Amino acid sequence: MFDKKIGEVMTSPVACLTPDASVRDVSQRMRELDIGTVVICEGDQPVGVVTDRDVTVRCTALGLDSSTTRVSAIMSRDPVTVSEDSTTKEAEKLMEERQIRRVVVAGKDGTVRGIVALSDIVGVDRGMTGRIVEKVSQPASGYAG
Repeated sequence: MFDKKIGEVMTSPVACLTPDASVRDVSQRMRELDIGTVVICEGDQPVGVVTDRDVTVRCTALGLDSSTTRVSAIMSRDPVTVSEDSTTKEAEKLMEERQIRRVVVAGKDGTVRGIVALSDIVGVDRGMTGRIVEKVSQPASGYAG
């Protein structure tokens, strides 16, 4: 039970937009699909991730125009990925190390296959989820407040 494959628990398909999409386009996609994360792709390769928090902190809070600001300006680059064949335990370790709550799932060819979130792992191992939440909730190294 604790060694489920990511392919069994991931969410798929995933909302993807290109780096030249506007922040408003991303926000509208999030609203339409009731999601908080959009993967940014060039072709079918993930190059970034944008969360609803990124929209707020990196765009709105800075007074940027969401209609003209490109998502490439606010996305987190080089998204952390895990393969469909990885286990939930491996995803847990990656989330802890990187202090993140979501990981892009990529195929062997690097294409986006899905996304796995902390909430996807909850049903697999509740103890694991508590450990991850504790780790990812800590301020990142160098965070000054």
